[in-house]
Amino acid sequence: MPGTTVVLSGATSGIGEATARRLAAATGRLILHGPESRTEVAPLLTEIAASGNTELHYLQADFDDLGEAVSLATRVRDLTASVDVLVNYAGRPLPSRVS
Repeated sequence: MPGTTVVLSGATSGIGEATARRLAAATGRLILHGPESRTEVAPLLTEIAASGNTELHYLQADFDDLGEAVSLATRVRDLTASVDVLVNYAGRPLPSRVS
């Protein structure tokens, strides 16, 4: 998928992290999202960058805050004219069932 732009939310843990690792070498521009600061995910980003992908970006946003989600969309738009693939792994556990 060289030449494509992929936005991957929830890229810092679980399935999202595994997907980020696999996509890094296979795609053009890879825009990763997570709720953690860049400092917190620096080791992961270093590992992913070792794939040789020179168009790797990390954007932090907490989806519990609507303003941050809107800001994330604006920052993605500032990075690229179009998104070819959007993968959403961002989520949170459902609250426990209350009887």
